[in-house]
Amino acid sequence: EWKGHEEKHREALRQLATCLEKFMKILKLLERIAINTLKGLFFHFFSRCHSMLFMPYPRQNHTLFLLLLLSTYPSLQSLLWALRLIIGMLTFKQIHTLQNM
Repeated sequence: EWKGHEEKHREALRQLATCLEKFMKILKLLERIAINTLKGLFFHFFSRCHSMLFMPYPRQNHTLFLLLLLSTYPSLQSLLWALRLIIGMLTFKQIHTLQNM
């Protein structure tokens, strides 16, 4: 009877190890996706900052720009400052549009 109990424990541990291995693979994949996304954002920020501010979907791009700023400069994490930044960017886009008319 004890050998059957021990065998069940071994099987449960083997299944747990298999699940953990699969979970770690998924976690590594998600980590790679997150790192590549951040690298893409940083590249986009440094090489195309101007075009990022004036793309067809300003709210979405301003949000990405804001997230990039907040991840780069942790001292800027004040919500009030973030709201002022978004409002300022929208105003800047409107001014830019008016100047080009």
